[in-house]
Amino acid sequence: MPGKAPNIIFTIKFSRASSRYLSYTERKEAVKNEQADPIKIEEDKELDGYLGYTDREAATLLEHDADGYPTFNDQSLNLNEAQHDELKDKLKEASDRGAVMWAGVVSFNPDFLKSSGVLSADGKEVNQPAIKRAIQQAMPGLLRNEQLNSPNTFWWGDVHLNTDHVHVHLTISQTKNTREVRDGQIVGAFHHKTFRQFKSQVEHALMSERERNVERENQVRITRLKGDLKDQVINEINLDSHQKQLLGIWQSLPNYRDQRYWRASNHSKRFKQSQALVNQLVDQMLKGPLKDDYQAYYQSLVKRDQLSRARYGQKIKDTVWKNDRALRDYLANRIYDHFREVNEQFTETKLIDRMQAVDLETNNQILDQKVKELKELEKADPEGKSAALWTLRRENGLRRNYIRQQNLKLANQDLTKLEAKLSKFPVTPAQKFILRRVKEEQEYNKLRYTPKWERAKHEGAEERLKQLTGQYIDPRNSSISKVTPEVAKQRIQSLDQLIKVIEHDPSDPAVKAVLPVQSKQGIAHVVRYYRAQQRLLANKATIHENNRKYKDNDEQKKTANRTYFAENALITNQYLDDPQKISEQLEQTALANDKLTERINALKRLPKSPTRNYFLKQLREQRLFNRLNNMPRWQRQMVPGREEYYQQLRLKHIQVTKVGDWSATSQLVAARKHNLKRTIEVIKQNPTDPAIKIMTPDDPDFGTDQLVAYYQTQRKYLDIQAQIRDNKVRYKDEDELKKANSRLYASSMQAKKEMEKVELIDNWVAKLKQANQGLPERQAALEKLPQGPIRDYFLKQVREQQEYNRLKFMPWWQRGKNTPLDKRLQELKLRYIDPRTMWPNDATPELVKTRTDEIAKVIGLMGKYPRGSAVKIMLPNPDSSYGVSNAIRYFHAQQQLLQLNGQIYLNNQKYPDDKDKQKEVNKRYYAQRFKYMALIDDGKLIDHQLDQELKDKLREKVDKVGRKARIGQQMNKFIGQLGKGLQAAQQEGRVRTQALKKRLDGEIDEFEEMDREESQGLER
Repeated sequence: MPGKAPNIIFTIKFSRASSRYLSYTERKEAVKNEQADPIKIEEDKELDGYLGYTDREAATLLEHDADGYPTFNDQSLNLNEAQHDELKDKLKEASDRGAVMWAGVVSFNPDFLKSSGVLSADGKEVNQPAIKRAIQQAMPGLLRNEQLNSPNTFWWGDVHLNTDHVHVHLTISQTKNTREVRDGQIVGAFHHKTFRQFKSQVEHALMSERERNVERENQVRITRLKGDLKDQVINEINLDSHQKQLLGIWQSLPNYRDQRYWRASNHSKRFKQSQALVNQLVDQMLKGPLKDDYQAYYQSLVKRDQLSRARYGQKIKDTVWKNDRALRDYLANRIYDHFREVNEQFTETKLIDRMQAVDLETNNQILDQKVKELKELEKADPEGKSAALWTLRRENGLRRNYIRQQNLKLANQDLTKLEAKLSKFPVTPAQKFILRRVKEEQEYNKLRYTPKWERAKHEGAEERLKQLTGQYIDPRNSSISKVTPEVAKQRIQSLDQLIKVIEHDPSDPAVKAVLPVQSKQGIAHVVRYYRAQQRLLANKATIHENNRKYKDNDEQKKTANRTYFAENALITNQYLDDPQKISEQLEQTALANDKLTERINALKRLPKSPTRNYFLKQLREQRLFNRLNNMPRWQRQMVPGREEYYQQLRLKHIQVTKVGDWSATSQLVAARKHNLKRTIEVIKQNPTDPAIKIMTPDDPDFGTDQLVAYYQTQRKYLDIQAQIRDNKVRYKDEDELKKANSRLYASSMQAKKEMEKVELIDNWVAKLKQANQGLPERQAALEKLPQGPIRDYFLKQVREQQEYNRLKFMPWWQRGKNTPLDKRLQELKLRYIDPRTMWPNDATPELVKTRTDEIAKVIGLMGKYPRGSAVKIMLPNPDSSYGVSNAIRYFHAQQQLLQLNGQIYLNNQKYPDDKDKQKEVNKRYYAQRFKYMALIDDGKLIDHQLDQELKDKLREKVDKVGRKARIGQQMNKFIGQLGKGLQAAQQEGRVRTQALKKRLDGEIDEFEEMDREESQGLER
């Protein structure tokens, strides 16, 4: 309203607290309309003197029922004696340091205070606490805007009632300056924005609820009308009435490399014509179909300015024109968005057509090539200004998205097949749980490849996707930005539930159907695979939090995340990309512990004695150490206290040959040597104890003396390694270090060879026993049969298989290199290598062909003589009710496994230096390998397949019988009908009847022939 004073006036002046600097003076004429106390600071008056001025009794009045001083600050509405003394001490410190003091006055319009209920109608009662709280709420923003939000800053205020206008004297100072210094002088002036925001916050805090509602409702109306106008513009540009204008705009648009330059803020010369045409279209719409809403929006802007002037005075700038121009630009940008979308759809359609014309693998190959091209372009154009660079980036993004969508659809197709398979299994708690997970994962994939705008049409779709993301997000391929701590926690819990179900009932068919990996280690392998995923998620969540925490400090971010990235790379390479490594680790643990378990069981059968009890404890600790040692560190750390216990066991039981010079710390060497010394003492005290015989390797030439010598060699080796380590610390000169350690290295190698020979004896025997499991029994059974070609062939196979295993696990120094034994090993390897344990890089074309042909001979003999005694002995799964059918399926799986290994070998030869490419092209072959390995390892899975096939065949047979019966009925009916018509057309009827009968008889004969073949097949 014209002539109305603003609700709040805020002025401030600054000065130094010393006579060396300018003193405060009377306030400028700009605030003469305010009748409050002038700011009075004597030129040499100190800051604490000004405190006495502001809280003097003549101007202030302590509220009713309040104790202390009327002065307030950030901590109290009324300072007590101690707080007042503390403020004086701060003022003295600031004065001594020559600090700056900002002295301000906040003056209130009485009409405003009355309308807000702070001042009574008669002007005699003032709600001082309300004013003080309003100041307290606004002060943090003021200090922050002026870089005064520091522990060194302090402020106080006093409400003065000695004039017609209630006002507050507000003072700010610092014990240590934090403000900018220019030319040796502290910058004292505040920004205009600070005054405006401070007054706004104080006024908002004092305003009545009614006044706030008026302002709030007007702002809501402005926002709503702006949204309505946008929606109407989008609808209008799709109408026929505007298409001619739109076509003109489309033809005028410049062909920018980056079409984001199609914006209302672009005032370049090239864009001038397009801008004028779009502005003309917007103006027509606002004067035509959008007129009513536009007028309402305009009036709301006018009202907002009126409210602002009532609050801040008539000097407030007019914002109506500015906001009206912003609305027009906003609506123009929606039209440009429409053109950009049309152009993108046109370009994307052509690209998608090209992508759909080739298969997924070809798209991946094209993407790899395009990525290489993009890198070359980026090198040539570091600033990224070329149109070709931008186009290629966009094309690669579209192709990646297409490949991702297709992969999701293929994944859902696999899940659909799995769902159908699971539905046929017996209903168990595990089957219900897994079936529910499969259905939810299908839903999750479907929501993921549904565009966001499409999901927005369905209520709750986004929330459902968020919920399912926590349950089924891919631990390996998901980006760190998506793996929040909450998402990681939910996914880890989901995997915990799955692990619990798998461990509870590992033999359930539903569980076996969904195992991600198959190996001889079974559930232990799967659990470690899922634990690796859990650790990967936990690390990604930590990286996510570090990125948020150090978003403004790249160096801290890198330092905090370095170990997590390294561990994730290790987990991905060793456990997720190649699950075979998990199998190898578990196999090593099992192999190391098999001999220990055998000895533990043998010791348990002995009578109790100190020697027996000592070695029993040692072996149990050694077995536990082996389990923990072959477990990744991250997995040990998942259980509190496990890593600490492992370190204790490591000091006592680490394999001595694995101790290097840098790991030979004084603590480890002392602990390991002490344990070995105690073992030697126990052996010498009672060398004839049966327990010592159990602890001796399975070699007739190896006795108690050799066992003691073996342990003494270990102690000697530890001393050598410790001495090498000490020399590396002692000698800085390389020549001196080499001279000091040369003799020690030779002694170390000699001791290590002696120890390895003893250890290899134990390992060789254990591995050979495991590999030959069942072969000696088969050989004995075959030898009892009468001689014959089938029996002789299988007997030769069994004997050569055992010979191959013996040569394979024989210590290298016994077999030698390029000796007759080594050549014999290579010859037998081609015919008897186990497809499950062979390394794909060994699967040369020669080996694959020779081994596949050898298996084909076995399949041929078993198929030709299924009831032969020798064949029954050679059945890999003798307990199977399907007998030879199970065996043939078993050997077919071995052949398929060989072919897959051979394909992986060829791919690795094709891309010898590109490990990433090897992983990519071999990924599906590794997945198929696990499928066939599962069939080989578990004959029951083969039986389940045969069961299902038999059910399908029986169902088909029932359908055939029913069809044959229906044909017979149809034939009789037709013959009867034709017989009745013979009188009318005898000759024609006879011909038709004979033709029909012949055709139907032929179909019946065909069905009978199929039945005979089916029966013979079932009998076989």
